Amino acid sequence: MKKTLLIISEFFSRFFSVVLIGGILLLFSTFITIPDLWMGGGRSGNVFHNNFGSIFLENFEKNYMFFFFFPLLVFVITLLLVSIFIWIYYRRDKKTGDIGFKNVILSLLVIFVLIYLPIRINDFRFKVSQMKADELARSGGITKISTPAERREFLNIYHSLYQEGMLAWRHDPIVVVEHDLKYGILRPYDEEDNKLSIEAMTGAEPGVLGSAVVLLQNEKHRIAVYLSSQGTEDDRVWVVYGYEFNKNLTANNFGNDQIEKAIANYLLTEKHFSWKNRDNSHNFCAIENLKPDKELFPLYVWAYCCEYIIEDGKLKTISGSSGPAKIDYPNELSYYDLSKFSFEAPGDGSNYSKDIKTIFPEDIQQKIFAHDVEDLITKAENYAFTNISNWNLIKQAIAECEIESVMQTHALEVTATFKDGREITAQEPKIDDIFDIVDQNKEKCGEIKMMTE
Repeated sequence: MKKTLLIISEFFSRFFSVVLIGGILLLFSTFITIPDLWMGGGRSGNVFHNNFGSIFLENFEKNYMFFFFFPLLVFVITLLLVSIFIWIYYRRDKKTGDIGFKNVILSLLVIFVLIYLPIRINDFRFKVSQMKADELARSGGITKISTPAERREFLNIYHSLYQEGMLAWRHDPIVVVEHDLKYGILRPYDEEDNKLSIEAMTGAEPGVLGSAVVLLQNEKHRIAVYLSSQGTEDDRVWVVYGYEFNKNLTANNFGNDQIEKAIANYLLTEKHFSWKNRDNSHNFCAIENLKPDKELFPLYVWAYCCEYIIEDGKLKTISGSSGPAKIDYPNELSYYDLSKFSFEAPGDGSNYSKDIKTIFPEDIQQKIFAHDVEDLITKAENYAFTNISNWNLIKQAIAECEIESVMQTHALEVTATFKDGREITAQEPKIDDIFDIVDQNKEKCGEIKMMTE
């Protein structure tokens, strides 16, 4: 029996010596390496790629316990018990007893590494997640973590697994974001008062990547999470591909949202800024206050107005205009009458510079000639994608008799309440469009409550 126990002990000791060395090297690497090396394989434009380190950290917690900890723990405890028996039972045989004692120490060290490794990796992963999130937040705008090709590859895998009965949670974009909060890039932003809501979602079309925007809000943060999907309504799966940190679609430098919305809606009524080339298109304006410290009219703004459609899950610009304008209004009320607004805007060509000097104060002229419209373009496109997607979703839900009530404001904002209690908000193309759609489906769906300001 002694010979058999020594053979078993020697086999296990060699194996766990390798395990111990590997575990110590892995632990050591988390202390001496630069955390940036674990963040990913660099960035191409605004795409943040994964590398071995980032993939390891992302999948460690989900695989370690099942594939490594419990299987190894069974064998190392076996080695510990055998070694204790050899050490005590054959203590009079110095050589054999020393072998038992050394393997007891080896077993205890391996158990320590097995227990401490997930604790250290968990702390290290949180630190890397925080650094990665901070870098994404500092970059501004929407920061993507995968290319369309990478997304499609992941979605193909997830879709196949979903059809096999696995990864059922990827069918719900809210749950996918919750998973990201627990294990992914959003982990540093996880708070007790998290509120998740779907801001936009496209329909499911075979062969076309769907899109959704989930808004994460808590006391400290406001983050838009962008997702892609593949599959039909019954079997679609979702994957996160981008983030917009501290997002606020209605953020402005006008002092309050009402003024910004009123001016934007007014500009939509003026052909100088907004027009239609296609019947199924939507128009939106994004504006920037060029003199934020001026509280009373006239106000000086830069207006970016465009005509959009969504085709194949992607936002497309049909037409648009961009330029400065002087906006006037006779008085300030809680509700702005669009018919009382007026504007002055510079002409084209040779008249542009001359009109700028005539219409705008000198300090505003300097801002106009140096103005960068990129932020307004991003804001307009985000707003357009959200609203068009939501508007299409509302129309579809009404046609499928899923809506209990609709509410319309003077600012063309429509809030639809589903029969299951969910709410979704969008901007209708023109006043009372929502009521026309409800009336068209009244015979099929019955009475839908309609309210207005």
